[in-house]
Amino acid sequence: MNPALRPERDGEDHLRPQKRQKTSYSNTEIDLLPVTGDASRVSWPNARFPEQANLRNHRQMLMESLVFEQIDSRKTTIETAYSETCHWFLKHPDYLSWLDSEKQSQHRGFLWIQGKRGAGKSIIMKFIYTRMKKTDIPMKALTISFFFNAGGELLEKSVSGMYRSLLLQLLEGFPDLQQILDDPDLIPRNQVTCPPLNILKELFHSAISYLDKRILTCFVDALDECDAQKVKDMVEFFEEVAEQCVEDNTRFQVCFSSRHCAYIDIKSGIRLTLEGQDGHIDDLNHYITKRLRIEDPTLNDKLKQVMLEKAAGGFLWVAQAVATVNKENRRGRLALWRKLDEANELLMEN
Repeated sequence: MNPALRPERDGEDHLRPQKRQKTSYSNTEIDLLPVTGDASRVSWPNARFPEQANLRNHRQMLMESLVFEQIDSRKTTIETAYSETCHWFLKHPDYLSWLDSEKQSQHRGFLWIQGKRGAGKSIIMKFIYTRMKKTDIPMKALTISFFFNAGGELLEKSVSGMYRSLLLQLLEGFPDLQQILDDPDLIPRNQVTCPPLNILKELFHSAISYLDKRILTCFVDALDECDAQKVKDMVEFFEEVAEQCVEDNTRFQVCFSSRHCAYIDIKSGIRLTLEGQDGHIDDLNHYITKRLRIEDPTLNDKLKQVMLEKAAGGFLWVAQAVATVNKENRRGRLALWRKLDEANELLMEN
């Protein structure tokens, strides 16, 4: 590659993508402008067959460059919601308002789920995403997602990884939007590696501008597991895109989740605190009732009450406490209470 054409890269974008699976985009339809009149007046790209083949190959290589090995790692490792839990969220007034297209001008398409560490935000996010993904309609409605992972590889906890993943899902879901990859002002014709962060953002914005009457729903989990300043910039960028979508009457819906962080904020949007929801408390109660293995009814009820009080909305703590108590059950009541206190102390330390 000519060094003069090589795009600048930040510390994250120099990583070469690794193949998660063999994916071919060679059959993607190429939208070309018809040849009319003087050849000198034909807009780029022209409609000659060799040019079509070149564009097709260029798109394929750029699409493959967006892929990285851990692109779905965090999403696949999040536990599936326990039976009969999380369903309350689908009927929550805030969730229904977020889905109401008539209210998009009010909340700008944003729903922000907040919660303490271990409250179960990622489980809720995976549950909602999975449910909505099943309602996708080819060429009409698409659901995409990214789950940040602070303990993962660089691209799993970076905005570059997020944009690569979201852009790939968007262009795979609506293949006609791959035409944005043909813009030589954004991507040189001889570039086949992943574009830098600033170009990824422009490509994402450009693709959304071509949605027209289609619906795009985007889930981004665990914002607090990414660099603070870069997440702040990302949220501001999403707000700009969403503002333009409201003006254009385009359905762009975004659901964020994070811990309670002072540096993350949205100007407009619906905010929902998970641990304060009645449905969430009912889920904790249901989980303890189904999983706690204590034969003495009195002791069982007492332990359940103590667990709910100590958990303060923390689903992860409840799961750990139930597992610990069940394990120590045979050692007698004193051991049960001691282990429960130890689990609570561990929760407070974290």
